[in-house]
Amino acid sequence: MVNWKVRSKVELTGSWTYMTGNRITVSFENYQVISPQYTGHYLPMPGNSLTPPYMSSNGLDYYTERNNFQLPAYHRLDLGINIYRPKKKERMGIWNISIYNVYSYMAPVSIRKGWWYGENCFHTLGVIPIIPSVSYTYKF
Repeated sequence: MVNWKVRSKVELTGSWTYMTGNRITVSFENYQVISPQYTGHYLPMPGNSLTPPYMSSNGLDYYTERNNFQLPAYHRLDLGINIYRPKKKERMGIWNISIYNVYSYMAPVSIRKGWWYGENCFHTLGVIPIIPSVSYTYKF
């Protein structure tokens, strides 16, 4: 049996997460298709690989090796506060207010090749901005 006969109390929590960036495969070169009747047959890649080439609107992408690029490091700060409020008949109410990714660092999770002002360039995709949450728990 848990004794909830305590005064109100407050807990502060914090967590900082850091991870090195993931490695991904990026095509730094591409070639225009010579034949207008390209049929989409699988062509052997350099190194006797039988992996089909990736065909984009900018031509045929050429991959020199796997995992040839490392994304920037991933980090975030999470903060929270728990407020314990005793209730009647040894019951407890707990308010939780927390913020995920406090400084809203949009860590890149993917890179794609695209055109920007007539030049080939890379665009990063970042997800999960700052996310606040509030919850209430009633223990009986």
